[in-house]
Amino acid sequence: MSEVERLQKLIDHAFTASRWHVQDLSDDEFFYEPTTPCWGVWRFGAAPRANVLGAGDWVVDEHGPDKPLVPTIGWRLLHLAVWTDIYREWTFGVRRPRAEEFEYPGNASEAVAWLERAQEAFAKCVHAMHDKDVDDPRPTHYGKKRSAGDLVWDIAIEHTHHGAEIGLIRDLIRGRARDDRYPGPW
Repeated sequence: MSEVERLQKLIDHAFTASRWHVQDLSDDEFFYEPTTPCWGVWRFGAAPRANVLGAGDWVVDEHGPDKPLVPTIGWRLLHLAVWTDIYREWTFGVRRPRAEEFEYPGNASEAVAWLERAQEAFAKCVHAMHDKDVDDPRPTHYGKKRSAGDLVWDIAIEHTHHGAEIGLIRDLIRGRARDDRYPGPW
């Protein structure tokens, strides 16, 4: 298996896993605060902190001068959606978007739909890669150049990491683990 085929398999697996964790997500779960205070999703003007991102009716907490807080499922889900779009553009496109430029949805179904669109667009780019593309240096939003392969790897890790966190919080809300089988690659 070539390196690009491994990256394609990796991204497909990571995206499948994170989608499984948000399947049938309710608005109550989306906004659920596992502790207080939390990073979350807020109506514009109603956020309890000053450091927020968003260009629409809804905003999300931003890393600010305060210590990181425990994020809600909604924050984690929108974090995955926005950064998948940002990484796709910086890695494969020509636009150089920033998280504050996006309009964030204020409900679970629109957030999941955004995640799925972002994943589909990113996966399409990965599946169009050739072996020679893996080591190509690409710009990043933080100013350093990295290989296209490393950036694909980063997004796969983000989806695996935050998807699992979402799954765990949902298990805690339900009071039990999911009893359906994970749709793994086997």
